[in-house]
Amino acid sequence: MERWSNLFENNAIRTGIILTIKDKSKEEILYSLSEVIDQIAIPLENYLSKSDKKEFYNVSVDDTTTFDILIDKSTIKPAIDSSSLKNTIQDYGGILIKIVDNVVDKNITEDFLKSLQKYKKKGNKIGLAMLIGESIAQECYRLANKIKDKTIRENLIFIEKPINNTDYDINSLNNVLT
Repeated sequence: MERWSNLFENNAIRTGIILTIKDKSKEEILYSLSEVIDQIAIPLENYLSKSDKKEFYNVSVDDTTTFDILIDKSTIKPAIDSSSLKNTIQDYGGILIKIVDNVVDKNITEDFLKSLQKYKKKGNKIGLAMLIGESIAQECYRLANKIKDKTIRENLIFIEKPINNTDYDINSLNNVLT
C-alpha cells in the first residue's frame, strides 16, 4: 500500500510540475515547487517572496557535485527565514534538481544517482530528487528502479519537458504511468 501511495504522490508532483512550467528555467521550476508540493507550499512561498532565490541555484556540495537547484538546510538563509522553511525542509528532506537541455540518458542518470548518494552520505535527507530534460530514455526508468537505496528510488522523479511544444505535454503526462 505504501508503494502505491508513493507512486501516486510522485505522479501528482510530476504532473503538476509539467503543467505549471512553460520551460525548464530554474526560476519557473522553483516557483512550481511551491504550487505543487503541499508539504512545503506556504513556507517556500513566503521565503521566495523575500529572497533573490540565487542561494538555491548551482549549489555545489563537493568538488564534483553540483545541483541546478538545491533547497536544504544549508541553502536557506537564516536572515530571510524565521525557521519556517528550514524546519519544513528538515522534516520533508532536501529538494535536489538537475536540469538537462536535451535527452536524459543512462550516463546522465547514473551521474545524478551518484550525486544523490554522495549527498545522502553526508548525512542529508532527500525529500525529492528531480531529473528534468526534454525527454527521458526508457533505460533511465529501469536504472532508477534497480537502485538499492529505497529513499533515492522512491523520491526520484523524471520530468520530460520539451522546449516550446505544448502538444508534447500530453505525451509527457502519458509517460507518468510507465
